[in-house]
Amino acid sequence: MAEQRVVPETPHGILARLAERWRAEAERLRQLAAVGQAAALEYAAGELEVALEAGLDDTVTLGVAAHETGYSTDHLSRLIRQGKLKNVGQKHAPRIRLADVPRKRARHAPLALSSPDGSLPDEITRTAIGSKLTTARRR
Repeated sequence: MAEQRVVPETPHGILARLAERWRAEAERLRQLAAVGQAAALEYAAGELEVALEAGLDDTVTLGVAAHETGYSTDHLSRLIRQGKLKNVGQKHAPRIRLADVPRKRARHAPLALSSPDGSLPDEITRTAIGSKLTTARRR
């Protein structure tokens, strides 16, 4: 059975998902008649998205682009050779615009404020530390 390659989450992807979460939360707040709070979240999400879009005009090396997109540097090089991506750098030192690079669908769990069992992260940490302390006292 072929092993699936897990693509690490990039800062850009994390922030883009955060903006999506803010918009979803704004919709929920609007349904609860918290119009002012919803507008504030939508404004913040819009500001974050504008900042993210501005960053897409940056040119990066193939290594950085590979990390940001989940594609290998070999694949990105092939796309340049095929004319599907424009090399905005030099022949033996290619650079590409982040906005032009295709992105793999992220394979990640949705952001959550709690774990699957409903406990909060700090409760999980306290429980783990407590169990280690209890084990250490028994020795």
